[in-house]
Amino acid sequence: TAPEPLPFAMLSHTQRVTRLYRHSLRVLLNWTVQRETFNEQALLLRARFDANKSLAGERSISAALREGEEFVLSKMKHPDPYRLPWQEGGCTYQRNTPPVKDILERSQDYKEPYP
Repeated sequence: TAPEPLPFAMLSHTQRVTRLYRHSLRVLLNWTVQRETFNEQALLLRARFDANKSLAGERSISAALREGEEFVLSKMKHPDPYRLPWQEGGCTYQRNTPPVKDILERSQDYKEPYP
């Protein structure tokens, strides 16, 4: 299992901005399947981040960051996000899983695979 993500209060500003940018790219990939279109949209997204790079003042910076997080989590969220085939919800998730050993032991033909 993956470790629990740190709450935003414990992250530095740089970590929050980096996570927001990476999450935005992942969400953007859900909406644009074609790589050329994704690259164009990613450039526009990067331009939005670069435009806020020169903000001064702690309040305006935190307000812009909060606004970006809310935008990505609410308005950009895809109803059916892309999942890799082997991840939970993917088309091959848990395909050919090994059978439960208890069930195999009940079978009369069961033999230990390795002595």
